Amino acid sequence: MGGGARGPLGATCEADVATIVDLIDSVRCISDFEVGCMDAAQIPWVLAYPRRCNG
Repeated sequence: MGGGARGPLGATCEADVATIVDLIDSVRCISDFEVGCMDAAQIPWVLAYPRRCNG
């Protein structure tokens, strides 16, 4: 799960999901990636595009 997304600290979101807590952590990681990277992509003159968003 994760498809190359990276969390806020640059760690990959790809992890085995064995418990509900693992699932929640994975969804949170992917959501953080989507929100942070999409915001930066939409306003490049305000926010530099984070290196972690390059895949």
